[in-house]
Amino acid sequence: MAGFVIAINIRSLTRRTNEQDYAQYRQPDLFQSFKIDSGNLVWGDDWDIIYPTWDLHDGRIW
Repeated sequence: MAGFVIAINIRSLTRRTNEQDYAQYRQPDLFQSFKIDSGNLVWGDDWDIIYPTWDLHDGRIW
């Protein structure tokens, strides 16, 4: 079975904003707490930060 691997630099996005939702995930412990939920890469119980996996797959990171 073939898979797909891609490396994305999300750190640069978290550095571009001063929003508190992003700032807290600059801490390695919180950054590593992501999960995949409903096809999205998310941080936080209330989905503080959301990246749709298809956007990440296509290299679209805003």
